[in-house]
Amino acid sequence: MAPTALSGGSLPSRDLDLSRAFYEQVLGLDVREGSGRLVVRLGYAHCYVVEEVAAGNEMPLLSHNGVYVLGDIDEAYRSVLAAQARFGIKRVTKPALQHGSLGFFLQDRDGNWWEVNRSVDGPSENFLPDLTGGPDMSAEEVRAWFASRGDILFSEDRAGRRPTRPEGRAAAALPTTHISHGTLESRDIHASRRFYEAVLGLDVKQLTPVSLAVGLGTDHRYAVVAPPQSDPDMPHFLRNRLHFSDDAELAEAHRVVTSVSDEWHITDITGIQPRPGGRFFELRDADRNWWELYTGELAA
Repeated sequence: MAPTALSGGSLPSRDLDLSRAFYEQVLGLDVREGSGRLVVRLGYAHCYVVEEVAAGNEMPLLSHNGVYVLGDIDEAYRSVLAAQARFGIKRVTKPALQHGSLGFFLQDRDGNWWEVNRSVDGPSENFLPDLTGGPDMSAEEVRAWFASRGDILFSEDRAGRRPTRPEGRAAAALPTTHISHGTLESRDIHASRRFYEAVLGLDVKQLTPVSLAVGLGTDHRYAVVAPPQSDPDMPHFLRNRLHFSDDAELAEAHRVVTSVSDEWHITDITGIQPRPGGRFFELRDADRNWWELYTGELAA
């Protein structure tokens, strides 16, 4: 397949007006409305489409999205606690060492989880090579490669950079610089890497023994993680979006995934359907992650 971008994800909302207030006044994101939903972003072209869903649908913690903020994490934590009651934030974890720096998690009123970390300038994998030497290394070879190299997710090069908040942003509880990442779950990191590269056509780097960084067409990345005894099953309302340049490319993508569905354990392939400004179809991969493949406006 030949997608142009891993362009967006999905987030559920119980009330779009209340969700918008949280995104603007707590996370400090750019928000626009359209067709009964919100589109949110910050820093990168990647967007999240926020759609109303029935109560009771909540994001698993392992499906969290991340934001980077300026300044002291303890101060950011205190700002979230001060806003918790007003914005219906359900849970806030205490700051702890995560990925080489302090951070914390919060669960918003819609049940979505957000990881808050101190900002670095750009997606973290830009500072690092693909350390496995390729997707064909065994799990044992990967572990051996990393064993002698310590904490590769933090370096003086990253720490010394000076990120800034986008100009013209309104004041918010958090001085957010950008949405840093989303998260996908994997049963087998090596099998998932082959699928992302060979079928979906994504850019992939392996940064730790149990995680990948994947993306395409924007600076935003998804962390693909394989925790012990993983049994992923993404809710449909959290599906991610792959953009195609035109209907012919989308039709070819549909032909390809249908022809290789048994080999790659792809299920739930829908027919191509109309959508505002374009067309789309959906599928579920071997890790039970949902994907929407579409044409039309990137942010839609």
